[in-house]
Amino acid sequence: MDIVFLVLLFLHIVALVVGTATNVVMPLLGAIMPRLAPEARAEIGGVTKRLTMNSRGAVTVLILTGIAMMVVRYNGVEGAGPWFWAKMAAVVALVVMMIVTSVVPREKLNPKIAGMAMRLILLFIILSALLAFR
Repeated sequence: MDIVFLVLLFLHIVALVVGTATNVVMPLLGAIMPRLAPEARAEIGGVTKRLTMNSRGAVTVLILTGIAMMVVRYNGVEGAGPWFWAKMAAVVALVVMMIVTSVVPREKLNPKIAGMAMRLILLFIILSALLAFR
């Protein structure tokens, strides 16, 4: 493996860890926030905003490094199989869910259901990536 691909893969994996960790932690914070005192709720709210920004950045890095790895390793997506395209469809679904959850008020969108949907999409992305690049 050439060094450029290894650096891209490293950044891709780090971004995956950041995004996945946020996806695991946010429901836990959301569950305890209603029981907290207003001061603590405000502080945890700041943490959740930072985690959300980190997650958005991680998804951006995942998309950019994913494209770059395909170009470096395979000269593009020509010849990519069905699992690769399933993964890309799931990435689009994840980005759509991120946009929806950022613009639709919490009262109109159950965060538990949205979070579960995002976790399932993320798991499918990982599974389809393993099958696409095995």
